[in-house]
Amino acid sequence: MYARRGGTQDTRRNSTFEFLKYLASEKTKCRSQWNSEKDGNDTYFVPIQAVKTYLQESESERLKGILEELYAIPCSSLPPPPEIVLNEYVAILCILVSIDQGATLHEFTRNNIRDVSLPLPVDPKQNPQHFPPDTGKFYKKFCREQWKFCAPEFSVNLDRNFDKNLILPIERMEQIGEGASAEIHMIEIHSAYNK
Repeated sequence: MYARRGGTQDTRRNSTFEFLKYLASEKTKCRSQWNSEKDGNDTYFVPIQAVKTYLQESESERLKGILEELYAIPCSSLPPPPEIVLNEYVAILCILVSIDQGATLHEFTRNNIRDVSLPLPVDPKQNPQHFPPDTGKFYKKFCREQWKFCAPEFSVNLDRNFDKNLILPIERMEQIGEGASAEIHMIEIHSAYNK
């Protein structure tokens, strides 16, 4: 059943709408201190493990409801199995639902573009092989939205260069010293990303 608002049909149903509300509330809890200070704007990320927990509640009924709603409009494809989505496509699902492209999830599972493939290259000339058919706008929206779902994990021996667009899961940062060419900060990493 579709809800009518302002003479048009709202294709988002209850489970999907609740999921979007959940993502918005989870995002506002996780502000990146690092990116917010660097960019001068509040920058937020969404912890994927928290999203998995949300989707798994009630024996994954939430996820099943979202998939049923996304694929309710007749199309030639079936939704991917919930177990596969939970194991390898939660961030992809979040991005697609956020940009109103959730019914293309099967294209990502079919072509093996998984959460571990993220972040995708921002340069539209470098579209990954097998990315769903695109007019250019879909890929741009996907790339713009992906960052809030791609916060990297930190470990003791981390030695890695990060993309300038990556949102670091640094919740608190305090300068504790400085020298002639450097500042020393004490940082607090979000617990889900501090390995």
